[in-house]
Amino acid sequence: MSETLDRAIEKAPVADTPYKRVMDTWARWMTLTNRQISDGMANPQDVKEFMACGEAVDSMVNDLPRHQWWAVYKAFGMTTAWNFPQLSWEEELVAAEQKLSVKMQKNVATRRYFN
Repeated sequence: MSETLDRAIEKAPVADTPYKRVMDTWARWMTLTNRQISDGMANPQDVKEFMACGEAVDSMVNDLPRHQWWAVYKAFGMTTAWNFPQLSWEEELVAAEQKLSVKMQKNVATRRYFN
């Protein structure tokens, strides 16, 4: 595994929930580069679902208010600083999780994780 992914998983919420599984998929998706080469062994349907999930969650995260966006990125090791000293990082992360969970349950690319 890449160092970035290891840090992202290490910083992510601990409980194994549908939300965490979706966010772990998104964190892996975020570490991809355009130059990655597949050896052709992946199941095309799995790759399609992985990419759809990553893109959907990225869109959902980008729609969050900036302080909640920052909290999600910090939780998954994609940033280290917390630039909102007047706000609690933990409270903003919980609020972001609540908003994202509702959206994930309705989205075609992520709702299967919640069944």
